[in-house]
Amino acid sequence: MMKAHPSLFLLLALVAAPLVNADLVSDLTARAEKGEAAAQMELATIYSKGEGVAKDDAAALQWLLKAAEQGEANAQLLAGQKLLKGEGAPKDPAKAVEWLSQAAGLGNTEAQMALGSLYIGGKDVRKNSTEAAKWFIMSAEAGNSAAQLQLGRMHMAGAGVVKDDVEAYKWANLAAAQGNFTAKKVVEVLEKKLKPNQVADAKRRSLDFQKKAAEGPLKLPADVLPLPEEPAPLLTPD
Repeated sequence: MMKAHPSLFLLLALVAAPLVNADLVSDLTARAEKGEAAAQMELATIYSKGEGVAKDDAAALQWLLKAAEQGEANAQLLAGQKLLKGEGAPKDPAKAVEWLSQAAGLGNTEAQMALGSLYIGGKDVRKNSTEAAKWFIMSAEAGNSAAQLQLGRMHMAGAGVVKDDVEAYKWANLAAAQGNFTAKKVVEVLEKKLKPNQVADAKRRSLDFQKKAAEGPLKLPADVLPLPEEPAPLLTPD
């Protein structure tokens, strides 16, 4: 019996692979058309990357929007990002903000950060530091280190929030505790600017925030959930 050459197996695998992908896409499409949000999201990823199908940003956006309409926060975030860039449809900042706002309202910290960045930059929307601060605060309080750093900077400048270097230190210190390199530099700058008692006050604020975040909302025995991941190290005052 003649043995098959190794290259023959490779050729057969290459021929068979598209058939597998076609079956997968067909199955996902059938489920997506029935309204399954997870399938819609997966199809959007496939069309965005061109995995087993021709890359199609319009199709990707179509499926993202269908999932977004069902309240999928991550789909709302991605749809908003695509509409900001003009991927799959003409650029539409107003509609993008609508979807990002919905995702942000559902607690998506990336969407909150994106909205804050839009309003502080004023590129695709009218610049509004107060609106930017609202979204950065939501994201920062949820533990997003980039938002914490940005909020610290805004307190330093008095942009959208009260000018307060002690509060700025608090937020920069929290971001630095998560390994944010730029935040560590901001902390160093503020330490040279503030008095020792102000630095101690700022560190206490950071500590209080971390304790409150670690405790989380009070749960009744019947509602107890698995313990969250271990929080960042607590920041102790001098």
